[in-house]
Amino acid sequence: WDARVKTVFFFIAVVVFISTPTKNFLTFAAYGIFLAVILALSKIPVLFFMKRILVVIPFVLAVGFFHLFSDKPYIERVEFLSGLFAKSMLSVSALILLVSTTKFSKLLEALEALAVPEIIVKVIAFAYRYIFVLQDELMRMVQAAKARNFAPKNLFTVKNFGWIIG
Repeated sequence: WDARVKTVFFFIAVVVFISTPTKNFLTFAAYGIFLAVILALSKIPVLFFMKRILVVIPFVLAVGFFHLFSDKPYIERVEFLSGLFAKSMLSVSALILLVSTTKFSKLLEALEALAVPEIIVKVIAFAYRYIFVLQDELMRMVQAAKARNFAPKNLFTVKNFGWIIG
């Protein structure tokens, strides 16, 4: 499909996922089946897809975890956490499908064609370009630390390492 069509579909899908009431678990299941069909049609390896989605799960659970200690009835807290988890997983799944099936340059062109402000498109392109530079620099720092036999032995060493990363 054209990158513009996929991008518009992605944004519509995320709005639909997020605006669905939290208690509509059958609707979320239907959305999940729909995305599974798209995953099968896209021929993206399921393991590749699962690796990417598993990265998000701890963050979603961390956000929802604190809601479990609110003063609302327990069933409401669990429903909220379940709905938050479903909405997040569906939205991230749609994003993974979009990014995995579209070249990044085509995605940027689609955003420009859809009248996304130029500054936003340039910031996204800049971030994408320099994330790899930062990754390479981090790998060099890790290699240098290993070469110097660095192993945090106490809290003070870990604190200094945190300052270096920061």
